[in-house]
Amino acid sequence: MKRFLTIILAAMLIVPILQSCEKSGAEQPEKSVLATVLPYWNEVGFACQLDNGETLYPGKLRIKYEVNSEAAQRAIIYFSEINSPVQGFTYNADIFNIINVPTKEIETLKNTEDDIYKDALKVDKIAISGDYLNVEYTVLADPNTNNRNEVYLFDNVSEGTPEYEDYYPLELKVKCTPSVSGSKGRPQSYLACFYIGAYKLSRLGCDGYHISYKDLDSGEVKTYTVKP
Repeated sequence: MKRFLTIILAAMLIVPILQSCEKSGAEQPEKSVLATVLPYWNEVGFACQLDNGETLYPGKLRIKYEVNSEAAQRAIIYFSEINSPVQGFTYNADIFNIINVPTKEIETLKNTEDDIYKDALKVDKIAISGDYLNVEYTVLADPNTNNRNEVYLFDNVSEGTPEYEDYYPLELKVKCTPSVSGSKGRPQSYLACFYIGAYKLSRLGCDGYHISYKDLDSGEVKTYTVKP
């Protein structure tokens, strides 16, 4: 299932977010999109902002969804469009499902002795959209064990202020529980979103990011270049 979702998400980061389709009335969602769920004080409790700046109002909600009232939440939204506009919103939506995506800030790594995120991963894709760095990655998991992983994007200042010119350096790190070797593990793919915040390229005066990580195949440190 995770592999299937990753393939869908990769496509959504490339093709236009919204495409024309028939209005709502079907019993299956007609669209899926990676968007940001924002807490709103209305009768529904939230609204969604698409990465192109358009907004989506949950005119019909077919599931029970618990809103994070304190922060924005990245999620995959499965919906159809309702043919009755809502003032102030681009789209009125019949929402079939919302799958939350891990949504985090870019952390500061100040002490290498506290760095416990040392497992290897494979970077499948990193793209900038909606003020987020959307990271698709693969780790090894034991098929016979309940697995979890914690992934973080660090600004490593343990050796002083990072030096940079055209690309700002960040480090993508993961800790898998349990850690799995290549001989007994199988690849599983995931998605995580990191809010850019103070690391906007316009503020840094950069063309993009250089994101380093420990590569799953080689065990070496590699760098992934991300540009708008």
